[in-house]
Amino acid sequence: MFYKWAVKNELVKKNPFDDIKKKSVSKTAEIVFLTREERDDIIAAVSGEPYALPVWIALYAGLRRGEIIRLRWEDIDFGGRWLHVKKTKTDRPRHVPISPMLFSTLKPFAKKTGYVAAHWQNANVSAKIKADNDLAALVKKVPELSPKIKWNVFRHTFASLLAQTGKVTIDQICAMMGNTPEVCRRHYAHLIPNAAANTGIHLID
Repeated sequence: MFYKWAVKNELVKKNPFDDIKKKSVSKTAEIVFLTREERDDIIAAVSGEPYALPVWIALYAGLRRGEIIRLRWEDIDFGGRWLHVKKTKTDRPRHVPISPMLFSTLKPFAKKTGYVAAHWQNANVSAKIKADNDLAALVKKVPELSPKIKWNVFRHTFASLLAQTGKVTIDQICAMMGNTPEVCRRHYAHLIPNAAANTGIHLID
């Protein structure tokens, strides 16, 4: 910006940065996610920890860190087995079905009120920092999984494992994740068994 100003005011003849291009970042890079075995190792490691429920919700419902921070017990429909995500990154509320495993974990707390991740609600420390500190504690328990212990990896794990079953459509995954179809196809379509065959590509032969 300085050199653009200098050229405009005839203080220099040429902007030395004109020929420098920003490094392009691939938007098609494959996402990182846990295998089922790694997910189970994480679940075992958080047993009894105060951050167990947030980790469960990220892995089994695909909520973002911020969505877990804002999730309240009142947002969980135990009768219908839905998580109501009211405040999202895209400002579009969504409803995520509760799997049997997650339901059995949440059920004992059915009568609670307030924030699900109550221990993150500290006036002196931001909830985001508290959430990340919990993951740092988890890394010490399963150091071999350190590169994958991230909130966004847990979220991607939820969608990726669903895609690998071959029984959940991209549209269904999009609805649960709160992502656009374009994003979901880029990240998860290749994980669906026989996805290429199902496009009808054989009809071109």
